Amino acid sequence: MSLSTEAFDNLREHWAVEAIGPDDLARATKLVNERLAQRAVGKQIVFSFSPDEGDDPLLERIALAYEMAAIEGLDELSRPSGHDMTLRNQSVAAAYSALVSADLCLCRRPRMTGCSL
Repeated sequence: MSLSTEAFDNLREHWAVEAIGPDDLARATKLVNERLAQRAVGKQIVFSFSPDEGDDPLLERIALAYEMAAIEGLDELSRPSGHDMTLRNQSVAAAYSALVSADLCLCRRPRMTGCSL
């Protein structure tokens, strides 16, 4: 299933995502982009990102907001008879966004070995 950028744009208007606030959403977007870039190039390039103590909790809050949006559309997505494409797209876009946000949370590393979250 492919999604348009419209599905991701509409996701920002979901009540759970809007509740995060524009400044925190902007910070989270910057964090995701920085961490994806850092993961992609590994130790080949040294970045000068300035991490903040609240970055991981912010990514966790963002992931939870996206999870809420994904759950809302899950029923529509799981039924072949679901015809509300907006809700189906919301569910898929939100699930993807939640996965990316949660995966980039540094407190979840190393995977599957003793992290309390």
